Amino acid sequence: MAESIGNTNGPEGTDPFLILKPFTPTPGMLTALARLSKQDEIRGYETTRLKRVWHVRGIVSDHVPLIGNARTIVSSPSFNQVILNENPLTIYLHAGGRHAVYFDLVGDSQKHLQYIEVRVESTLPSNALLLARRPLNALLDGMTRNFNLPFCLQRLELMSPLDGAVLIYQVFLPQDHAIAAGPLGGIQQAVPFAPYALAIT
Repeated sequence: MAESIGNTNGPEGTDPFLILKPFTPTPGMLTALARLSKQDEIRGYETTRLKRVWHVRGIVSDHVPLIGNARTIVSSPSFNQVILNENPLTIYLHAGGRHAVYFDLVGDSQKHLQYIEVRVESTLPSNALLLARRPLNALLDGMTRNFNLPFCLQRLELMSPLDGAVLIYQVFLPQDHAIAAGPLGGIQQAVPFAPYALAIT
């Protein structure tokens, strides 16, 4: 477990987010986050290493939010133009032969797609996220090609086998600091690729 991230007041102060990986995170990097209250549960799975079926949800949207803190990023709503005639809707992605992966598309009360759930088998929760991302991306690629709509995985949510709550979030680490601009006369234009040129001289 690494540093905490998020606000220190209110609910965030009593159950803050922890950065699990990478150990030296930088804004924009794919990052695993978890609540402090889930730390012991995660360690238990990593210690026992029992093979189990994990439920992973891919939150589907038209963009990935990159500004905010952990709380705002994991609560950011999905936004897409998919309305489900059946809710939930179970479909499969066929790759020839006997290779098919099944997904559950789940919508909100208005049947707008909120997330796509896939089940993977693994001994470690971190591996479950890795195993789920590839088929979820493959499904979105197929949907984009067939429907000509913008889709991306805003985040992944690994569900706890104990209580059904989110165990681990996989997100692109947001930029949480702001700048104060002005008074400002102008900005010096940099020579293209200047930092790289300096690095190799």
